[in-house]
Amino acid sequence: MDRLLALSRKVLAFFIIIVGLFIFLSPETKNQPDYYFFEKPFAYIIFITQSGVSHVFNTISNLYENYIDLVGAQQENKMLRQQIGKLNTKIALLDEELATYRKIESLKEIGKLFHVNYIPARVIARDPTNWDRSFIINKGRSDGLRANMGVISSGGAVGRIIKLTGHYSKILLISDRNSSVGAMVKRTGIEGIITGDSKGNLIIKYVRIDADVQAGDLVVTSGTDMVFPPGIPIGKVIQVKDEEDSLFKSIWVVPSVELSNVREVLVLRLPIPRELKKLLQEE
Repeated sequence: MDRLLALSRKVLAFFIIIVGLFIFLSPETKNQPDYYFFEKPFAYIIFITQSGVSHVFNTISNLYENYIDLVGAQQENKMLRQQIGKLNTKIALLDEELATYRKIESLKEIGKLFHVNYIPARVIARDPTNWDRSFIINKGRSDGLRANMGVISSGGAVGRIIKLTGHYSKILLISDRNSSVGAMVKRTGIEGIITGDSKGNLIIKYVRIDADVQAGDLVVTSGTDMVFPPGIPIGKVIQVKDEEDSLFKSIWVVPSVELSNVREVLVLRLPIPRELKKLLQEE
């Protein structure tokens, strides 16, 4: 571009010099303000040439300036997009923290209803091979937790602690077949044990064949397992079947909590009298 501008200036200077010499050598230059007839073509050529060169020069200058502005605008847009991306990420994280805070506050209100001490916690990991049976929370022994503490969410009973370290705990869900929770049919007060089967369904064991249990009955914790206080929702009866040659009913329950989607929980700290704890250990 610089070469083109230099060439344009040289061409313009050349024509100006030629016309200037022509006019200077004319004998009537000083006394005649108007161009002679034979001078007019040269003056016209100079005007056209100068106008064309000026137009080209201005066009090139404008294009160059527009190009610089465009490059600057593109770089600025790139920076703005990066800043917007960072801000959107921060907003998403803040929204998640706010949602977690609100859920935990909601859980605290539920914990107060049962008049027990509790510790709020968050689910941080799940076993991909055992998704509906256990998970890990971000609280452990250093937070005052111990094995067999009950865990609840906003919908009801979730599980109990089976292993823990200083800062983490593993929760066995009530849908695991190795789980057992003292349960009671709220309508009739009939008690049994809630456990899971190989498919992750909830079933009530040890309910006599003549017991009054119907589909739609609400099942809650009985409080006899020393893991949960009484009255925490477990689920709803969906099927009752009397098995032949059996002393007990087959009862299936749908959990009140979507166990695979639990994110925030409360760990319950039930006070166990020392004498009772000693008696249970002796047994």
